[in-house]
Amino acid sequence: MPYRKILLVDNEKRVIDLLGMILESNGFIARKAYSGEEALRKVQGEKYAVAILDYLLPDMKGDDLAERIRIENPEIGLIMLTGWKHAIEPAKLNKFNYVFEKPVAPQEIVAAVKQMTMVLKKSVSAQKPLDQLALNGYARRSVDIENPDEERASARI
Repeated sequence: MPYRKILLVDNEKRVIDLLGMILESNGFIARKAYSGEEALRKVQGEKYAVAILDYLLPDMKGDDLAERIRIENPEIGLIMLTGWKHAIEPAKLNKFNYVFEKPVAPQEIVAAVKQMTMVLKKSVSAQKPLDQLALNGYARRSVDIENPDEERASARI
């Protein structure tokens, strides 16, 4: 299982390039897609530990993409990155392990990715589904970082 491979999906090239660079500097392998269809083509042939999805893509919404990715890769951890969290139905947010509202401090995303890859490793070694382990100390959480405190980095995605 490729615990280091991360799929980044956003139509904003700047966001993906910056996030990819940050994740790669933390030892991850970042693969980029600029639309939902491109992301689906990428998951057909490869397994990813985590997918980071924008909610508003040019060809589909992030929650629909999340469902389709889970069909190909049931163990994948899912992060939503959006500027529209307030406009999304809460039931749709439940498809994701983490939801971050833009702008977001990159280290928050890196910490979430590290947590999910660690849980995925435990899930595979314990031969338990990810969701079963997730209930034991790895709950879904939503992070609103619109007004971060001064201890966080000033860089935003």
